[in-house]
Amino acid sequence: MSREFLNRNHQQNSDNNNNIENQKKIDPVAQLKWLNNQQVDAGWGLDPAQMFAREENENDLEALQMKSLASSMIASGPINPNQLKKANLNTYIVKKGETLGALALKFKTTIHELKTLNYSKLQKWGTVEGFNTGDTINLPALSSGIESLEVISPVKILNDCFQKYKLGTLNMPNFARAVLPYVSEYENEIIDIFNQLSWNERDNFAYALTINSDNAKLSTFGKDLLKRMSSELESLLTLKRDENIKQKERIEQLIGEKKSSPVEAKNKDTQISTSSCWDSSSNNNIAKIHSKLKPLAFKFINVLDKNHNIKIRAYQGLRTFEEQNELYKKGRDDEGKTVDKKKIITNAKGGQSYHNFGLAIDVVEIKEGKALWKNENWELIGKVGKECGFGWGGDWSGFVDKPHFEYTMNYSYQELQDLKKQGKWKL
Repeated sequence: MSREFLNRNHQQNSDNNNNIENQKKIDPVAQLKWLNNQQVDAGWGLDPAQMFAREENENDLEALQMKSLASSMIASGPINPNQLKKANLNTYIVKKGETLGALALKFKTTIHELKTLNYSKLQKWGTVEGFNTGDTINLPALSSGIESLEVISPVKILNDCFQKYKLGTLNMPNFARAVLPYVSEYENEIIDIFNQLSWNERDNFAYALTINSDNAKLSTFGKDLLKRMSSELESLLTLKRDENIKQKERIEQLIGEKKSSPVEAKNKDTQISTSSCWDSSSNNNIAKIHSKLKPLAFKFINVLDKNHNIKIRAYQGLRTFEEQNELYKKGRDDEGKTVDKKKIITNAKGGQSYHNFGLAIDVVEIKEGKALWKNENWELIGKVGKECGFGWGGDWSGFVDKPHFEYTMNYSYQELQDLKKQGKWKL
């Protein structure tokens, strides 16, 4: 066992995994920036009481953010809620575990602006403020004139954290805490980290992830990841095997519960396929999109078909930049000015749509061979799509696009364009 885990007594404040008081909310990205400036020791590093006591103090966190952002991103003054309808706003659906601080840093804005723009949705739990998972919040447009906000990809954050750990600037316990907010949605990336760790580090990583998660958090981990963690905790080459086994038992209990989950049982009974669907046209279009979207798209179509007797067709998937530009021209003149608002079908040019990177599909209900563009089932279709992991264009403000469903993997358009130019974007 590595030296970092020889003394686990520093973790005593976190041993009670279901004690909410011991599970204070933190901004992992801002915390990581702060941790990088600390001296790494051979033990567990900072005591959890220090680690988790750094709650999101608005002034301190914004000061930290302002130091790390470019001068062009300096926050503007308070926003008048009465002027929100006139402002050029973007929207975003809040994911589980995203705190005010994490959102502010992710979109290069301030906590103050997020709270002001979304005052009606702001929740408070004791001294902690934030938004509910699934809330669609407004994001401020950048004063520098940039049309879209640059998002820090969680995949990049995970890679950056791992590199810092390998370089020794971040120890194992703090590395595990920094990646925890992303474990539920990025199971494959976390498993990849296990694969890259040496044999004597893997049980340490599994232990750190488990001891810092209460049962509610652990239950959001994917079954494959839980099985991997359980397997690593079985290691005999440790001085603290009794502690490993204690955490392994927690994981095994959750795996047992997941086996009998009602959702999985229902999917099994109705035989929901994630590899094909009823419609050959949809099968052909889905075959061309990104590999991570394919099973989600098939599940989306098949759940509606099997469970709700609604047949939808994925009539659009991957779209080239040239095709996107042609769509953008509809209803506009050669200079891009609107000439017929009714003919406009998109506000995105080539490279500004997730379709251009295989990360979106457009669907429509089919009944008796006809496409039902206007029907009462859109809300249900949107609900099922979101349950399958997609973001829905029907939730957008301004230009509402009910047929549109996207799975962005938290990449911004600019990041995708750069990856495509470098030849690194693979479907």
